[in-house]
Amino acid sequence: MGRGTTPLEAALLGRVPNGSDANPLSVVLVAPRLDPPSITDIADRLRTPDWRYDDAMPEDLLVFYHPETLREICALRTYLRIRLAAGEIDRIDAWIRMVAVNRLTGHSKGFFSVYTLPPNQAVSVGSQKKINQDRGQTPPRRNVADLIIAKSRALLAECDAATLARLAQVRRDAHFFT
Repeated sequence: MGRGTTPLEAALLGRVPNGSDANPLSVVLVAPRLDPPSITDIADRLRTPDWRYDDAMPEDLLVFYHPETLREICALRTYLRIRLAAGEIDRIDAWIRMVAVNRLTGHSKGFFSVYTLPPNQAVSVGSQKKINQDRGQTPPRRNVADLIIAKSRALLAECDAATLARLAQVRRDAHFFT
């Protein structure tokens, strides 16, 4: 399945999507797109996490993220882990998780990270240090919730009532395996 383009396109064409991938992240990236929440629901839910994360952060990731951005990523991860452990992950949480995973690293202002390689080409901490040095860059402050909302707006821009109905029709029979 990779990042889910083929199963999503199948669903948009009214075909029942089935997919398999060795990487469990593939299901995280495609399944929520078959049951998209509204922007209002996403924005409301993003007011729920406690964004004041005070636990230890993975300091080596500061080559990718501004400290406040990393704090928000950690806060969102904690919020989603608690919801998952309690069996409370719903379609809104699943959507937020999908968008957040897609925004972790990239090469534009729409990502949580400083300029790095595209999301499908992860780099090591050492390689990112070199990229930062070569480009004379430091990780800028990015607001995690704002970026999730902005990307959600872009993803849902053409998701009209007919599209939602088509997705609803096929999602109950969709199967995604790892």
